[in-house]
Amino acid sequence: MEKWDLAVVPIDNTNEKSSMAILKTLQSPQLGNAPENVSEKSLESREDSSITDREVRDYSTRTTIPIPTTNVGVISPAPPTVFTRRDNKEGKHASRLRRQQKERKSYENSLSPIQEYPDKEEEGEDASIHGKCLGYDVCFPVDDDDDDISSHIRPLSTPITGSNSNFIVEVQLLIDAASHRASQGNEEKAVAIYKDGLRILRQGIKRISEQMENAASSKPKFEKTALFIILHEEWTEIALVIAEIRKMMALIYERQEEYDKAISCCEEARAIYERQAIFDKRHHKKGSSAREERSSMEEMVEKIEEAMESQYIRKSLHQTVERIRGKIAATMDETSRGFLYEDIFDKLSTVLSLELMYLGESHPQIAYTKGLLSVFYSEIRQNEKALRAMNDAILICEIALGDSHPKTGIMYQEAAKLYEHIGGICNVAKAIDLYEKAIATLERGEGNISERKCSILNDLGVLYIQQKKYNVAVKKLSDAIHIYEEDFVKGFVEGSDYTSTKHIQMWANLAECYGLQEEHELATNAARNALRIQRDKRKQYDVSAKDLGKIPGLISNSSIALTLKKLGKSLAAESKFDLAIASFLEALSILQADFSIAQEIVKFNPTIDLQKRQDEIACVLYHIAKVKLTDKKYTEAAKLYGESLELRKASDKQRKAENRSNYVHCAMCLAGIGSIELLRNKEGDAFKSFNQALFYIRKEGFPDSHPIVNMIWEKSHLAASKMHQEQYPVSVTEIGCIEGYEATISRLEEKVEMSKKIRDYKACTKTIDVVVDMKRTVIAKLEEENRDTKNAKQQLVASLIAMGEIVLITNSTKKSIECINEANDLLRTSDLSDQRDKYSEEIEKIVHRVKNMNRRSETMAEF
Repeated sequence: MEKWDLAVVPIDNTNEKSSMAILKTLQSPQLGNAPENVSEKSLESREDSSITDREVRDYSTRTTIPIPTTNVGVISPAPPTVFTRRDNKEGKHASRLRRQQKERKSYENSLSPIQEYPDKEEEGEDASIHGKCLGYDVCFPVDDDDDDISSHIRPLSTPITGSNSNFIVEVQLLIDAASHRASQGNEEKAVAIYKDGLRILRQGIKRISEQMENAASSKPKFEKTALFIILHEEWTEIALVIAEIRKMMALIYERQEEYDKAISCCEEARAIYERQAIFDKRHHKKGSSAREERSSMEEMVEKIEEAMESQYIRKSLHQTVERIRGKIAATMDETSRGFLYEDIFDKLSTVLSLELMYLGESHPQIAYTKGLLSVFYSEIRQNEKALRAMNDAILICEIALGDSHPKTGIMYQEAAKLYEHIGGICNVAKAIDLYEKAIATLERGEGNISERKCSILNDLGVLYIQQKKYNVAVKKLSDAIHIYEEDFVKGFVEGSDYTSTKHIQMWANLAECYGLQEEHELATNAARNALRIQRDKRKQYDVSAKDLGKIPGLISNSSIALTLKKLGKSLAAESKFDLAIASFLEALSILQADFSIAQEIVKFNPTIDLQKRQDEIACVLYHIAKVKLTDKKYTEAAKLYGESLELRKASDKQRKAENRSNYVHCAMCLAGIGSIELLRNKEGDAFKSFNQALFYIRKEGFPDSHPIVNMIWEKSHLAASKMHQEQYPVSVTEIGCIEGYEATISRLEEKVEMSKKIRDYKACTKTIDVVVDMKRTVIAKLEEENRDTKNAKQQLVASLIAMGEIVLITNSTKKSIECINEANDLLRTSDLSDQRDKYSEEIEKIVHRVKNMNRRSETMAEF
């Protein structure tokens, strides 16, 4: 059976006289008394309210007409307005109105049924306009008594309005607090506050509904009274606030991918706006935006449903990306890695297109995906694309989340890491600014940010160490340690978290910084703290019987050995040699045991880097040798230097030429051996060791001004001088001499001539290369002292020409031309015009030979 609603439809009187004529007609003796719904008493009662005379007359001509509704409670449009007049048609219309009033015995109110909102709302079962607390559903009879609403307006409308304004202000404060929490990243707390606001509002709805029920039960014609309008306006005021809250909750749920809850919130808001749109249309309310709001909610529901439908494939693509990322980490072959990167970019491009289509351009998920793209571009060294993607991600976070949300701070941190990875003075400065910005953002936000803030402070400390701003670095690292221990040490003592190992790295970095400041005692204390935490957490991990293949990096054996090495260095700097040696030996035993295990495992897992493990052992041996040398135990020191050197050479032999990284380490071992040989008065062996060290340094590409290069040159010169004084008289070779370096250069030039005689051009090239570098160094020193450089430059020209001739024998035409060009530049720019003729013939011969060789190469290429 079809249900009916009562709709109060105003008769649109065109003028005031017409309405009064109708009223007099209804009150005439011929027609009898006026119908109860337009009684005089009803008019008198309206004068007591705040309604104007014109409004009274308008209300006096209202009539109630049955309107059919659908099963879901949507009210159909009202039938056209009816006028009553004094002529025959007027009488017929009046009779129809009476018949309609007598036929209708009861009505059903248009507001939805009211239920009390529970204290604890079940997740996913939010109240809706059709279910909870947004209206009332009461049926009662309509009698013919006079409608005296004055008794309702005065005692009820005024307190209700005052109560509304009070608790709506309270709810608005809750809304502001929830919005603030959401902007700071505490979405769970924001939702809880929104629910508190809903609970208060629904209590107000319940109160209004009860008042409507009471009034309707005592006054059957209640829906056409002014009190009904007043109460409905109060209901509307509260319901619209509920709709706004539900919209904000829907946005939070959608970002958390809780789409069912988001849709439920939108449906409730849509139903409220629909109810208000119907009421506004029925009462000819102008300027209402309820219909637009309802359409907006419907569009929002459609978008959320589309996002929900695409959720599975988007999640699957992201999971695929993570699996490919794991494969990249486990793959050593560059070709295979290239194919994997192509696959990962293809997947990310697809998921980004889907997210742009279904989520919108400013959704936080887009920022996350672009951040991933930036990371992968950085890994393949496409830095411009990486920076572009990262800047897009930051912009989206700032627009969608604001500059107080922790996710925005995290994006600043990731951008800082990218700039740090790219390197360079400007990029490092940009990284520092972004790290500072990330800290400020996290501090404005809410939630557990302490660990991330500590991580950022640690990264800042490392950058300041690289910039040699040690005091600032110490401050940042100390702050990080203080924050971490304040927030996390209690949890660690209770055994709740053994995987939080960030503060180990902080202590280790602090030890390094103190060591660079030569605060050796503070460095020792910091290293001991790092070691203590490592051992405690490793013990806790071992007791927990976890998979040993997934040990957190900072409590692994190699990390513990590294901390022991730092401790040994600081103890050695304090001249506590025995303690230092004990620390180094413990580290060495750990690394050697790990290397033995790795040699067995590598047969089944080829991704294990044995060369890296060899280098770690060699490093510890080198530091032990340094301590032995300082402690004047020369024999043991020389042996350890030799062992370290052989391990470095062996690991580099197993690498490709472009990946070899031990040249400097080999040079330092040779320099240590040479120093011991000097102390033992073995100048010849020392000179040989230093020359070999210079050879490795040159392969690394260090400039002559580098401190290590200067140190080895000085020691080499010292060894050559002592050796020359004992075995050779002071003489000048045919190439000449340079002041202060006669002995060394003479000895090396003799070696060049001997190598040429036996046609050992490779050794000859290496030696004359050293001679040329020494002469360049001497010229630079003479220029610094403002002394005459003419003779030194003349000797350098001779050596360059000789070098050009030698390298040409080995078919290195490019190197030969470089030597000749440098010699020509010296002859042209220096005061050596009188020597130009002397060397021009030799230069022309070399140039002619180079041209012939190039011509032959081109001819062979044609064939």
